[in-house]
Amino acid sequence: MAALVSDNQPPVIVQLPSISPALALEVLPHGLTINRFLVNGDGRTNDLLVGPFDPIDHEKYRKFLNPIVGRYSNRLPAGDVPFEKDGVSGVVSPISNESPTVSLHGGPVGFDRHIFAPIALTASSLFSAPELRTISDSLPGAQLFSFSSPAGDQGFPGALEVEVLMAGVQPVPLSLPSPLMPNIERVRAIKDIALGSIVLVYRARVKEAEDGKKVVTPVNLTQHWGFNLDASVARAPEGAPDVKDHRLTIQADHILELDSVGLATGNLVPVQGTTHDHRTAGPTMGERWREGGYDSYYLFAPREAQHPIHVPLKDFESQNFISDLIAPLDVAAQGTKKPVTTLSSAKSGVTLDFYTNQPGVQFYTGIGMDGTGTRKPIHGGSVDAKGYDTQSAAFLEFHEPLASWLHSYKTKPGVTDTLLTSEDLYHNWVRVDVTFTQEEHRS
Repeated sequence: MAALVSDNQPPVIVQLPSISPALALEVLPHGLTINRFLVNGDGRTNDLLVGPFDPIDHEKYRKFLNPIVGRYSNRLPAGDVPFEKDGVSGVVSPISNESPTVSLHGGPVGFDRHIFAPIALTASSLFSAPELRTISDSLPGAQLFSFSSPAGDQGFPGALEVEVLMAGVQPVPLSLPSPLMPNIERVRAIKDIALGSIVLVYRARVKEAEDGKKVVTPVNLTQHWGFNLDASVARAPEGAPDVKDHRLTIQADHILELDSVGLATGNLVPVQGTTHDHRTAGPTMGERWREGGYDSYYLFAPREAQHPIHVPLKDFESQNFISDLIAPLDVAAQGTKKPVTTLSSAKSGVTLDFYTNQPGVQFYTGIGMDGTGTRKPIHGGSVDAKGYDTQSAAFLEFHEPLASWLHSYKTKPGVTDTLLTSEDLYHNWVRVDVTFTQEEHRS
């Protein structure tokens, strides 16, 4: 059984180096759960993630509120599923847990039920020497976490080593209006203030067999985090917060078609003219809400080349992907680099711009959340108050398509077959740029 917070697993704080940081994460080693995503743009603290009143409930109940998901995100067919890559054939045997024919989020005891131990940079084996120097020199608040998944874990072949980097990145200094203005007025004249960025980097390597033969296993990781940018502002004890006043853009032309039990069919469905079309930010989510809510995988439209998801180990030691990911938050310098997903709230003034090398995102609005349980004190919760309802959060889970090796969409640009060999390193990153709009400029 996985250890609890009370079993000497204290939270880890990842924050910008400041006396009063504008951004901070509180991370629980159990399930690598991001318990808090704290933003301070105007002297008031806003926690952007939904979660229970008592953090220990993350461990008592499996509700997928902000943990890592692995070895394989989303849904796979349960039972023996064959695969083949580079002349290596094998079988993965996902264990049913959502229904008799479906394995959800890695099976009954997925990564979210295990401890990801904080480790020193010197203990890392999945980040290159140049990357570790960059982390040490440029990311003083960063933290690495490690977990080992044995061969056969939840039906997946091969022993898998996993490391995850969580870090805060400073914004570029503010470019203030005329120096002739009093300082406080100069600050107020700025509409949008860049608060910084959060960077998550997931690495994995499957060990080769004892006889030296190549090993292949499916790997598809994500963070199952659920955002509500208004919940700390509203703090309404009588009713759960919702996200219908948020604005969302997803740069995706298609969603994956699913069968009656939620498994991917391999077909793509155009979003044009449907409630799944989030390519423009005009309407609020509530104004184009889909009856029943959302739980679909959006495949991003073609975009400029990203870091590869599978990196040959023979080339890895000279690589430094981290330096690219922590470039200063400067809209002018980003040029054609546009976020694949944006979530914003006029009420709180917070905007999140998401960048990633993953080819798509699962957008989920908590369809299974029914008001039971509890919610955070900062969101108006108490021990016996109402919990979160469906539509209380926008879960944005960046990963590859479901069961990619079984379907033709693995041929799409930027999509792999999700089959990791012992000759490659798995490299998955997400960057969240956080902007705060001052109240007098909101609309």
